Amino acid sequence: MGDVTHSTVLPLSKVSIEQAHEVIKPAIHRTPIFTSSTLSASLPNNNILYFKAENLQKGGAFKFRGASFSLSQLTPEEFAKGVCTHSSGASLLLF
Repeated sequence: MGDVTHSTVLPLSKVSIEQAHEVIKPAIHRTPIFTSSTLSASLPNNNILYFKAENLQKGGAFKFRGASFSLSQLTPEEFAKGVCTHSSGASLLLF
């Protein structure tokens, strides 16, 4: 395999999530949150089940958010080498 370059990774915290959101905010769609009264009725203690409709995101999945942030962390030299990624049902190659 070729050489692998690792970009800086933020520690996972509320602050790092908020920072990542600020970075990718221009590229992402706000997707709706749905509920299901039928499924929620099957839960104990009047709990409500929520569904985040990330299938309506660009690329059709939540993975767009992580991929956008990861790409934003590459140096120009790293990005110039190109990026290849894979997901079930889809592939993306950027040069």
